Amino acid sequence: MDNHKHKTSLLFKAFAKTFKVELKAVFFSSIRKSKDNYSKELHTISKEMFKDCYNNYYEDNKVFICDPPSEVHVTVASSLLAGYKLVLAATKDETFAFTFCRDAFIKVFKGPAGSIMHALLHLSKDPFAALNKNHFYIELSKKMYGETFEFESTSTDDTVDLYVNKCLFIEMFKRAGNPALTQILCHWDSAWVNAINDCGKPYTSEYKSRMSDGDTRCHYCFHKEIN
Repeated sequence: MDNHKHKTSLLFKAFAKTFKVELKAVFFSSIRKSKDNYSKELHTISKEMFKDCYNNYYEDNKVFICDPPSEVHVTVASSLLAGYKLVLAATKDETFAFTFCRDAFIKVFKGPAGSIMHALLHLSKDPFAALNKNHFYIELSKKMYGETFEFESTSTDDTVDLYVNKCLFIEMFKRAGNPALTQILCHWDSAWVNAINDCGKPYTSEYKSRMSDGDTRCHYCFHKEIN
């Protein structure tokens, strides 16, 4: 392994470790702060139970690890599955388990994703031109998400369309029998989409379709208003 690949691998391993720690932390923080009807049931979930459940899912999904980014994906998905299964087992309420995990785990992603997009929008003189140049966004997506995702894009002077044709999260959650959990991770995307729409510049972003909603592929559209 050359030096660059070694550094990249170490970087993604650090990301995976950080996500694992942060996801577990917000999960139990949400349990401690819980004041709903299931508060008593939630407090029966221990950190040891979470660790064991996470390890089981991680070992089962290791087959998907083929490059550094996929290790992050498997870590995130295994954490979400562990949290969801434990809450569901404790409460026997699928809707509550989904909502609880969505609200807990999105806290880890919402801040960083929005902050990164906010910085990109304000550091560039013309963010849309940078996005459009040499398929910047699709190349960035490939580096961030790796071989277990497939992207393509089309563009005009005022529009960039990004398509996701393959998503590892969909595959992992289907395998676990809970494909709807992919929707929780899709809320991460809403952080940077909202950052674009709220930036005060002539750019907007919107979802056209998402696989987690049953569509054949995800479609994100970026617009530049031309006077």
